[in-house]
Amino acid sequence: MAYEQAIDWDPVNEEATVSLSRLANIKKDYAKAEEKLVELILLRPNAFLPRFELANLHFSQKKYLLAERSYLVAIDIDPRNSEAYVRLG
Repeated sequence: MAYEQAIDWDPVNEEATVSLSRLANIKKDYAKAEEKLVELILLRPNAFLPRFELANLHFSQKKYLLAERSYLVAIDIDPRNSEAYVRLG
């Protein structure tokens, strides 16, 4: 798959990792979706996008407490990004 190849070439490629995670989420492979995001978060702990996507993933699984925590971390990383505030409610 093209996303996996892009990640092999550049392990901190946020767009490819998030896209791969979203595809896994659509296929209801939640473990893979979370695994890819966590791998990226470990490589780029101060990146907004993987934290935000992890929150969205938790929210889609009705894991609301985990989603809330992830949205709050995303807000700490980028307080000017309104998307996390909107999703947080």
